[in-house]
Amino acid sequence: MTASFQDLVQIYKRTEFKNDAEDGKFSIQNQDDIALLEELSSQENVELTGLYIDENNLNVGSEVRISIDGLSFKLGRIFSQFKEFVLGDMAQISQPNIINSPYYIISEKVASFDSNLPKKLLSYRLVKELILQLMNANLYTDNVNRKLIFFSKRTFELSNNVEDIIEKFISVLAEMDQNKYLHIEEFIRWLSNKETNEHSGEKKYILAYVLLEILPNGANIIDIIQKIEQIDEAVQSQYGLYLENFSYSKFVKKLEENNEKFVTRINDTISKILPQLLGLPFLAAIITAFRAEDNLFVYSALFVYSLVSILALGYQKTILDDISDEINTYDKNGNVPEELKRRWIEYKIRFDKLIRKQKTLYYVLYISALICLLYSLYKECNSDYFKNTILKNTEYLYSLILNLFNSLLYNIELSWKAS
Repeated sequence: MTASFQDLVQIYKRTEFKNDAEDGKFSIQNQDDIALLEELSSQENVELTGLYIDENNLNVGSEVRISIDGLSFKLGRIFSQFKEFVLGDMAQISQPNIINSPYYIISEKVASFDSNLPKKLLSYRLVKELILQLMNANLYTDNVNRKLIFFSKRTFELSNNVEDIIEKFISVLAEMDQNKYLHIEEFIRWLSNKETNEHSGEKKYILAYVLLEILPNGANIIDIIQKIEQIDEAVQSQYGLYLENFSYSKFVKKLEENNEKFVTRINDTISKILPQLLGLPFLAAIITAFRAEDNLFVYSALFVYSLVSILALGYQKTILDDISDEINTYDKNGNVPEELKRRWIEYKIRFDKLIRKQKTLYYVLYISALICLLYSLYKECNSDYFKNTILKNTEYLYSLILNLFNSLLYNIELSWKAS
């Protein structure tokens, strides 16, 4: 069986260590204790656990001397005191595979996975997470001198070395109040918010600027904790102003783009089919119609062309009405901030003028096409070909249908009488 750190912690918590040293006495209560000790100190596991026992005294009810020497960080970490833990953990802050491994602090009788943790350990965890987020947000990390380097208008260095300030650091951790907790948590959320990756460069600059303005030269982690309220409020305020300006600029750009799009779409509605109505085929049809007194095919072509033009005009008029509705509801859908309402009203006045011009053009073209349609229909109906051929054929077809209908009625009547 492979040893687990949780099994080791069971032994640690029941061992009486001398002066927080890494050796002590363990009271054996049952056979399960003996089996666990033998398993953890076996040749198979001892390189991982570093647990050595006095095998001559493994009896239920007796005390056995144990020592811890060479616990592999792959399994976990053990520290005599909280101070030793903080120093060791901070020294490896840039090594995630080490600092994320479980640990046990002898003096506190607490493991990293315990549910009830002392206040100073909870405070340390929060501060460590803050340091890790600052390491992600800085320009670069100087692991040799243990400094975080930021840059705004000039370089700013923040020391994450706690060796020379360890006693004060632990004292600050123990005295942290709820207000500092909340501000640190809020600050961490701001630093780690992935939704703002689009503005990561601006966030780093704002962070560096705020730290430079608030913290003294040669600042360390304690300075961050002591002024966290001021730092948190400053970065939130600065970033809020940036987003406001960014959003305003974004809205201005979007409004300008939509302005041009609306103008283009309005101008393209009726004007788009203007060449069809005023082009050579239309003019040729009119000229030919006036010259040919009795040309049914020319009038028919003019009729069809006028009809198609009227239908096309109607379709473009529908598009123009849709654009007008879209413009009228654009600002009601939250697309225009209050600061840009005046500019949007100016644009709407311009759009309305263009729409009125397009509608005027529509009515002129529609009436012109309708006149041509009615004229061509009139000329068709009065042509000799229509009177002598189509009309006569129509009368013949009408009489034929009438005779067939009368014959059908007569047959039905005979059938009814026969029945």
